[in-house]
Amino acid sequence: MEGPRKPAAQATANPMPTSSLASDLVNASLLSKELAAQAERRSQLYGGGLDTVLLEMGLLDEKTLVTHMANLTGIPAAPLERLARPDLNAGPWLDAGAAARLGAVPIGRHEDALEVAVHPQADHDALVAWAGERHLLVEPYLVTEARFRGLLGVVYHIPVPPRFVSLLARLMGAAAARRWLALAQPSPPVARAPSPSAPIDEVETLMETARLGDEVTRRSAWRALGRRLHDPRAASYSRSLQAKLASPDVGVATAALAALAELRDPSSVPAIIDRLENEDGQVALTARSTLLALTGDDLGPKKRRWLDWWEKMRQRPRLEWLLEALAHRDPEIRLAASQELQDITGEYFGYHYDLPERDREEARRRWLDWWQSTGKRRFSQG
Repeated sequence: MEGPRKPAAQATANPMPTSSLASDLVNASLLSKELAAQAERRSQLYGGGLDTVLLEMGLLDEKTLVTHMANLTGIPAAPLERLARPDLNAGPWLDAGAAARLGAVPIGRHEDALEVAVHPQADHDALVAWAGERHLLVEPYLVTEARFRGLLGVVYHIPVPPRFVSLLARLMGAAAARRWLALAQPSPPVARAPSPSAPIDEVETLMETARLGDEVTRRSAWRALGRRLHDPRAASYSRSLQAKLASPDVGVATAALAALAELRDPSSVPAIIDRLENEDGQVALTARSTLLALTGDDLGPKKRRWLDWWEKMRQRPRLEWLLEALAHRDPEIRLAASQELQDITGEYFGYHYDLPERDREEARRRWLDWWQSTGKRRFSQG
């Protein structure tokens, strides 16, 4: 005789992971179903690959994770000692834009093969096609997303995002990561004499790059335009992106959200809030992560709480939003806010996101004192 059915609430108590990596980790008894589902959800909300989230949550060590991913993909894991000494002379074989697009960074030459560190979500077929067009033999080695982003920075002198700086410090040790990532500092720009006959229109150039560049250059252009929102053309560009959020095409809407996340235009908050309860789950999740990047807060998936926040904060400069975020309960939000404050202002008051709470609050107080005495006048349009 058939027994009683379980209540619906019990049926969803143990969510199943949806990605192949999470499923395989569960099947290998390296992760529980509950933790795998939690990590997937965190990846959707905060971005980053599942491997990044698993390392941030401390659920697996890097060697175990990479070994398992290598078995899953068939791409051999990169020896960690090899990653510490990439051959910078191999970089010119692949430009930065193509490296980001293909998910592969050259780390050396071995006999006739170009050795590349491969991102977990790299398009292997595209990499093979690229190598075939150039009659190159490529020898791929799988690395975590954090290692890939670090190598991308070191080989091409691209600043490494704070999230991956923090994770690499945990993986390598703070001192070793600091020495290694010093190689990622961008080279000083080469001064060029302006041409009186053909002056460069910086905003137009940035807008063109934002439309037509590869992923790396587009993101750089969006961020640069965000620092020029006082220019009517940059502000108009932001409004055009906000209008695209209403598109029924999921790809168009999520691409616009990605651009607005980099642009950091406070006026875009209401339009982004409007997509939070979108019928497409991916658009809603991307809208929430965009609000997180823009506001330095995470109020969940419901419009009402965000609209209340907007009513309270809309008249305050965005730098004050970031100063509030220095006290947030989520360490990742504190880290992002502190890094952006330093980038925008050039100031540093001894704040670090993982200091003990008392020390952290003392450093935040120094930030607040600076804001009241000096910063508010300097950045009145924050």
